[in-house]
Amino acid sequence: MKFYFRAATGNLLRTYPFILLRILVGVLLGVILVVALLVAVWVWLTFGDAAGVGALVIALVILGLLSIILQPYLLYLVDGGHVAVLTELITTGETPDSQIRFGIAQVKANFGSVTMLFVIYFVIKQVLKQINNLINTAVSGATGGLSRSGREKEAGVVQGLAGIVQLALNIAVGYVDKAILANIYRSDETNNWKPAKEGVILYTKIWKPILASTLIVATVVYLPFIIAVVFYEEIIEQLGGEDAVIEWTETFLAGFSDAGLILLAVVVLGFIGILHLGIVKPFLTSLILTIYLNETEGMEPDSKWEARLREHSGAYRSLERRAAGEGETEKTGTWRDYILP
Repeated sequence: MKFYFRAATGNLLRTYPFILLRILVGVLLGVILVVALLVAVWVWLTFGDAAGVGALVIALVILGLLSIILQPYLLYLVDGGHVAVLTELITTGETPDSQIRFGIAQVKANFGSVTMLFVIYFVIKQVLKQINNLINTAVSGATGGLSRSGREKEAGVVQGLAGIVQLALNIAVGYVDKAILANIYRSDETNNWKPAKEGVILYTKIWKPILASTLIVATVVYLPFIIAVVFYEEIIEQLGGEDAVIEWTETFLAGFSDAGLILLAVVVLGFIGILHLGIVKPFLTSLILTIYLNETEGMEPDSKWEARLREHSGAYRSLERRAAGEGETEKTGTWRDYILP
């Protein structure tokens, strides 16, 4: 089994304009959040509690609308453009001269397909939810037995390992829409539903290298938390005991004014947001696409998998009808049908 971490990292670095664009979008959304909250605080300090509560409610409503409409839409368009450039790079070895312009042009040319991918995305999420429920049930039984026998550390390890598996599944399945979009971009078909359908089948055929790679990523991300939870008492003891840790924390926080604590929280949350949007998500996109496009090169869809999906998935049967040109309207099946263009 081949791993593509080095190739994925190289592909990501060669598409750096989209890293910068994602960071810019994240910063703009963060600025909107901070400004809205600061305005609410100013109204509260200037006009009293009632006005402050009202301003805070209005700010939260505006932020809520932005989070469910503007944020996913903007980021999905940026994702679509990045996928287009990554697909061009992985399949040809070259990047377009103007990456962002090329990516946006590809998104516009295939916008119906981008919208359609929401359907596949939500169907896959439902499958993932069922898998996660099964894992949770199994883990609860195992950890419950360990806890009753007084083996709390073993229970913590099992829970941690289950968390790694769940995170890996979320990564592997959560990026399926981008893999399908890549298959559309590299296809010459005029009917984008056909490569979308074939992309689903191809994805099911190469789940092993994708899951193995995402398990490595999930382990790197999750392992420090497992160690911290399982060996909590030993770590606290090495730091001088619980009282010493509390005292150090209180001393550290006492060195900040109220405004300083707010600024510290904003900086920390902003850094985490930029790291997630600008580095982690683009890297995972690059990793999944690098695996998918290389592993499926020249591969034909498996008729057995087609029959299996046709039997068990109404959503796949609908996708097949659209791929056959039976003329269903492209809908996401969500509120986006009524709000987004």
